[in-house]
Amino acid sequence: MVARYAADYAEKRISDCDLVHSGGPYGENIAWNSGDLSRPDAVRLWIDKKDYYNLKSGVCDSSQVCRQYTQVIGCNSSRLGCAKVIGSNNGGTFFICNYDSPTKDPIGKNQSNIMVATVPNPNSAAEGLLPQDYLNVHNMARAAVGVRPITWDNVVAMSVANYANKRISDCVLIPSKGLYGKNLVGSKDDLSGSDV
Repeated sequence: MVARYAADYAEKRISDCDLVHSGGPYGENIAWNSGDLSRPDAVRLWIDKKDYYNLKSGVCDSSQVCRQYTQVIGCNSSRLGCAKVIGSNNGGTFFICNYDSPTKDPIGKNQSNIMVATVPNPNSAAEGLLPQDYLNVHNMARAAVGVRPITWDNVVAMSVANYANKRISDCVLIPSKGLYGKNLVGSKDDLSGSDV
């Protein structure tokens, strides 16, 4: 269910790649890169926000946005669906991950979760199976803070893919307005999925 949602939305972003949230029922992270980006590197872009987030106090550095990270480690999230598409007009890469949770705000903070990356990573790891690439990076970050693993959901992933496909032509970072938690990332340089 969650994976299908992600895949459906990613498919909708193929023509414009706008970083626009899907507006669907799940928590959501989205990312964009002008070149190819591996799935694990895309997720790592969101996880890297942990340096600005105090887990004990639940407070993010005032000069940063930590929503992408809190979406990844949110203890209320139980199912994950992610998708990646290559833009048809500009060749950019659009990523989306949706998180099934009783709340869109898994940590209790309501912050923006759109990210545009500007640092290239030429040494990105090779991509493997779609669900496992996303799950491994998410679950390593979750384990590091004592949160149970998240599982893959095909419906959420399909929904995410549909939204990603809507963003393919422009890759604009626009939240989907869905029911799921979400994060957005964009870059003018090459990033892998785990960098996100």
